[in-house]
Amino acid sequence: MPRKMTVTLQDGSSPILTEGIADNEKQLQAMVKNNVDLIPVEEFGMTGPLMTIGRETNLASGAVDLVAFTMGGDILVIEFKTGPQNSDFRAALGRSDLGRLAEESAADLLVINLQGISYGPMRDPVTALVDYGTGKDVETVVVAGEIVIENGTSSRMDEADIYARAQAAATSGWDDWAARDWANRDVETITPPAFPTRSTGK
Repeated sequence: MPRKMTVTLQDGSSPILTEGIADNEKQLQAMVKNNVDLIPVEEFGMTGPLMTIGRETNLASGAVDLVAFTMGGDILVIEFKTGPQNSDFRAALGRSDLGRLAEESAADLLVINLQGISYGPMRDPVTALVDYGTGKDVETVVVAGEIVIENGTSSRMDEADIYARAQAAATSGWDDWAARDWANRDVETITPPAFPTRSTGK
């Protein structure tokens, strides 16, 4: 469903605008070229207004839709080919390694095990992952060709060591809690455990 928004004009009227979809890329190019102030240059750390100086401009990395200058002299390259459904987007961005698995491509892969008992029988694996998935289901992660998670374990850090050091630091803080509390209360007084702690005095 198209989105709607209200704008207030100088005459005080408030028309309702309905979101429209460009029929093709050329129409989108023309729309932005003629209304270049639609580009939120402030979000890029630039200062407007923009001035369009080129359309379908040929660069070394490929043709780009629009080229514009900012008031401060910055160059803004505007490219609408942002999805893998258009094979030209790789050349336009100068990244021929994107969106494909091939030699010399920076492949990022994620392998998730959906056959755990927590999922049960499923018809739609994506919905099942969103509804029931956890980090423990991740078996393998490959970043730029390097395996960083294998069999659910990180290859870049010692998780057992990190857990042990975190537990030791937390236990030390809990044991010394009364010294930092305004009423000298220990941690079991402030946050009682599920079952009382009993000492094994002789």
